[in-house]
Amino acid sequence: MSENRGTYLLFLFIQQDISLTIGALGSMLFQQGNYIYVGSALGPGGLEKRIARHIKHEKKIFWHIDYLLKNNFVKIISFGKILSDQKIECKVVDQII
Repeated sequence: MSENRGTYLLFLFIQQDISLTIGALGSMLFQQGNYIYVGSALGPGGLEKRIARHIKHEKKIFWHIDYLLKNNFVKIISFGKILSDQKIECKVVDQII
């Protein structure tokens, strides 16, 4: 198993209710509160590069989470990493909810 690949969790706080257009998903309402985003980083950049990309403010919008993170009322408060060579986001989400 690679020491730089796996699943990551972004712990977010949305400071106030916001309505955003999220790509092809359309308009979505996010209520003030805490959220967890779960993603994978199985490519050559690995976990560190993927998390660093999400933390950056200036970036090209590529993933759905990018639409949310570009909003000034959304803050990453912490992150976690799970080392794995397999795509396990759904299993992680099932354990959270």
